[in-house]
Amino acid sequence: MEGGLHWREVFLKLLIEMKQDDLAAKTWDFLIFVETAIFMRKYLFLIGLMVLGGCHQKRQKPPYLLVELVGPSASSIQLQYLNKYFQPFDTAAVTDNGLWEFTKDSVPAGFYQLVVDSKPISRLVISDEAPARIKISGEESTVSIVGSPETKAIAQIESIVSKLSGDINQVASSFHDSLPADQFVPMRDSLLNRIEELQVNCRDKLDGIYQDHNGSLVQLVVLYQQAGNHQLYDPIQDASLYFLTDSLLKRRYPDYQPVVEFHHKVDSLRRLKQLNELSLIIKN
Repeated sequence: MEGGLHWREVFLKLLIEMKQDDLAAKTWDFLIFVETAIFMRKYLFLIGLMVLGGCHQKRQKPPYLLVELVGPSASSIQLQYLNKYFQPFDTAAVTDNGLWEFTKDSVPAGFYQLVVDSKPISRLVISDEAPARIKISGEESTVSIVGSPETKAIAQIESIVSKLSGDINQVASSFHDSLPADQFVPMRDSLLNRIEELQVNCRDKLDGIYQDHNGSLVQLVVLYQQAGNHQLYDPIQDASLYFLTDSLLKRRYPDYQPVVEFHHKVDSLRRLKQLNELSLIIKN
């Protein structure tokens, strides 16, 4: 500035004093053009920011879970989150196309339970996998799952173990206490062998699921399976699997309550195993 004049006016004054009137006029027009272009650029930039901001505000968060009802109707569909126990987490809203959407902003990874009109329908795992879409059909609430490989695996586990339980009950029902003494023991042993074959077959299938979901909560579900009163994965005989699962899940879900509780159980198992090994060493 000089005497309160704008810099361009000072510059033009110098040109005029140097008797460069024509150059001064052209320079003035050029400076006006440049300043106008700069102003328009800033103005358009601000408009762009306002438009983007408006679009951002209107953009709806994509649903993390979709539910489709085929046949049955419902007045409410809720999701429960398992911490120490299942507790209400989110309620679905019905869209114009008839789907039920869950769109909560923050969704912690873990076990969930889908509840339709107060009736538990399906267990789910929500993590960083693709969003799940669940289709519920008919009065028996047949469930089919699209996306979410972990949730599909849980449904598969439940189906395999349910079939095992049914097969064991069928085998057990063929055994009669009134058998003659010479037939009782052979018949009992035959049935026990058959039950063991069924369990081994079931274990083979569950082992495959376990290996396909390394470091996933699905592995925890596999280890907790039981048919009747028989636990399919014995903590002592299958201790190595318990230790491996604990190590993997503790890294990925260090603060998730079911994983924390499992870790405490595995710690107790580890101490028991060490005591047993020490006892064998002392005896020898």
